[in-house]
Amino acid sequence: MADGGTRVALVTGTSTGIGHATALRLARDGYQVHASVRTVESGADLLARATDESLDVRLVVLDVADDDSVRDGIAGVLATTGRIDVLVANAGIGSGSAVEETPIDVWREVLETNLLGAIRCAQAVLPGMRARGSGCLVAISSQAGRLALPTLGAYAASKWALEGVWETMALEVARSGVRCVLVEPGAIITATLTKGRPPAPVTAYAHTGAAFVSVILDDFAQGSPADVVADVVSQAIATDEPRLRWPCGQGAQRNLDARSRLTDEAWVALGAPTDDTELVAGFRRALGL
Repeated sequence: MADGGTRVALVTGTSTGIGHATALRLARDGYQVHASVRTVESGADLLARATDESLDVRLVVLDVADDDSVRDGIAGVLATTGRIDVLVANAGIGSGSAVEETPIDVWREVLETNLLGAIRCAQAVLPGMRARGSGCLVAISSQAGRLALPTLGAYAASKWALEGVWETMALEVARSGVRCVLVEPGAIITATLTKGRPPAPVTAYAHTGAAFVSVILDDFAQGSPADVVADVVSQAIATDEPRLRWPCGQGAQRNLDARSRLTDEAWVALGAPTDDTELVAGFRRALGL
């Protein structure tokens, strides 16, 4: 069991990127971190980093897309520690293709991991948090959870839905002492968008695909490291001024602010120009690029 003064965090999807950086950051903050990976081998780099810094990081083999795996993995953590104070639901995969051209099984795969995976983990840890009257449920969302961009339908759907679930849950647990947090990264140098299946070929929607690429290339050219997100997760957990949403990283706040200044009709009209040069230029002007 964790001793009375040890705070326990569970972070999912820690083999690379944001999850990897967050596991290390919370361990540096003094947490006993249980870091979920799909295989022990994929957690080797994380364990090596933790060992070098004498950090308390322990691997949990867990697949967020599998009911039994989540139940058994989290039950194992609770059997060892007796508590989970913080959940960081980070595990996710990307998808890049137009709605019409994205196979239904790809939609299922993305939603199963990005949305239902986070819900499974929250359901498993929340009873203990409510019983103690404390805890923090952090979901790694995205600027794409509030900003629709062409050829990103499945990924955006998973993040928009995640935002709705987490806001709903925040209302449900408000009187219990448990907090919910949505961290919304912008352009982060991470492997998430390359995980999962390769994108389907863009055919009928090559024009909007090109406009989207133009929007993201500038931001990814100066993209933020995953440590930026990890630092925001740490801040959001520890703050004395809690809030639900935490945009962070290159372009996130700028893009969300730009979208909020436009009506829905003005945003949709950005996709209408028949001249490809003007199509790209319109998106770039709208987002201040």
